[in-house]
Amino acid sequence: MEFREDIKFAEFIKQYREQNSLSLKELADMLLVSEKIVRQWENQGVEPSKSMKKKVLSILKIEDTEDYTYY
Repeated sequence: MEFREDIKFAEFIKQYREQNSLSLKELADMLLVSEKIVRQWENQGVEPSKSMKKKVLSILKIEDTEDYTYY
């Protein structure tokens, strides 16, 4: 899966999780954050910091092209 500029980070995280049949807890464990944090990213429009976004992309093995835009 690759990150597309035209979707919000929240939508991207949710799509990734669903496409990989991961629960909120499983994804949170992979990212070393709480399930609550992932839920906030997905549903409440809470944006992680730029450094956390980079960490998420790295952990999920998604290319960080430095030219993506988060809305």
